[in-house]
Amino acid sequence: MTGDAQPERLHPGTVLIKFLKGAPEQLLAGPAAIAFLSESGLWGALLAVAVIAGISLFFGFIGWWRFTYTILPNEIYIESGVLNRNKRSIPWDRIQDVDIERGPLARIFGLAKVKLETGGGGSDEGLLDSIGLADARALRDDVRARKGPATSISSSETEASETAQTVFQMSLRRVVQAGLFNFSVIWFALILGGVQYFQEWLPFGWDDTKDWIGGHKTEILGLISPRNIVIALALFLILGTVSGIIETLIRNYGFTLSVDGRTLRRFRGLFTRSEVAIPVYRIQLVKTQAHWIKRRLGLLRVDAYTLGGSGIAGGVQELAPLATMNEASQVMALAGRYALPDPARLTRVAAIHPWLDVVENGLTVAMAAGVAALFWAPALWGLILIPLIGIAGFVADRPHAWLRDGMMLHIRDGWFTQKIWMLPMANILSVNLTRGPFERRLGLASLSLDCAGGPLLGVRVQNMVEADARALAAELRERRGRRGRRGR
Repeated sequence: MTGDAQPERLHPGTVLIKFLKGAPEQLLAGPAAIAFLSESGLWGALLAVAVIAGISLFFGFIGWWRFTYTILPNEIYIESGVLNRNKRSIPWDRIQDVDIERGPLARIFGLAKVKLETGGGGSDEGLLDSIGLADARALRDDVRARKGPATSISSSETEASETAQTVFQMSLRRVVQAGLFNFSVIWFALILGGVQYFQEWLPFGWDDTKDWIGGHKTEILGLISPRNIVIALALFLILGTVSGIIETLIRNYGFTLSVDGRTLRRFRGLFTRSEVAIPVYRIQLVKTQAHWIKRRLGLLRVDAYTLGGSGIAGGVQELAPLATMNEASQVMALAGRYALPDPARLTRVAAIHPWLDVVENGLTVAMAAGVAALFWAPALWGLILIPLIGIAGFVADRPHAWLRDGMMLHIRDGWFTQKIWMLPMANILSVNLTRGPFERRLGLASLSLDCAGGPLLGVRVQNMVEADARALAAELRERRGRRGRRGR
């Protein structure tokens, strides 16, 4: 593939693929032009469609022609842009791995989208969309060979490395099982969005619907009965469950996680088949999540929070959407020697913690209802939510606990959906100790812990004994200070 180091272009099929991907938007954006020209009949409408398609294909071809990449001994050189030329040089030593993604159209044409993971912030810094599948695999082999022993890639659909070891795999049955726990209302959003987008073509409008409801108010109210409410809820649950299964199948069909040296490789997707490299050193913390039904079945989900890069998105990366305890333990061990804590060793936060949240949430709801009532009197009915929110908050907050185990900090949150955070102390970049008015009087404090690539608001340990919170915060700051002095 390196040959004479001549500039190469993406596969010509890229032009057609991009056109077909954008066709729905173009068809929806072109009704005005079609309507204008359709006064001359069917041929005018067809001419409008042909003109729009021709312009799109023309600019797609120009963009494809002006995009070249050259594989040189020390770098990959990419040129792109029609009017404004963009020239990028990516040294081989910056390329950490290669991700391959194959959408439905790419699979039909035997192509693949290649993302060169460099650790930079730009999502398209090293993007080749699309090249031949054989070239994509050869480029991946070349990158891995430069990083270590050459890796041969099999031609099977999973595209797994012959030297890689499969860590976790989801059968079709397991994927469907995961979908049962993935209740989704996306179907409802699609219906509303479709009605809004295509309302000009519908035989009725929103005003007509309101008028119809107003004219049949008595009949509609007559349909409201306990039986019909139960039927409606059952249909809602069935549609949500079916949507969740479909969504999970599309996303996680053929889910396979393997380990190749110090890199985890994830393969998944029904229509868009993707391969993503997750270097272990990028993983900053690991989280497990399971609601009470999963916990009783011994199942959970494992996620990793990673540093951002060009080929791998920072934030949450699924390592195991639905795994048994043994499978999850193996995945977490390979992700950086993470392990679930012994529940008996966890230190619960202050027993008054749930009550404090009940009071704070109640005051928040009361204030919101009071302010809203100034503009709309019925908003005061929101006060009846205070007991329900209080009960839900109390139950959710009771399991909150933490554990310092060597150089690992464990934090447990939630009851119905319980999360356990595993955060290496070496990865904590900042620690913030806060004490509210109630906490100051009770000798308590809360810690907010931040790490690169972690949750937006950090990971929190609320209402700890003040002495424990201050001791942990002081140790973390001292550890960060020692790292800073070594860095200088």
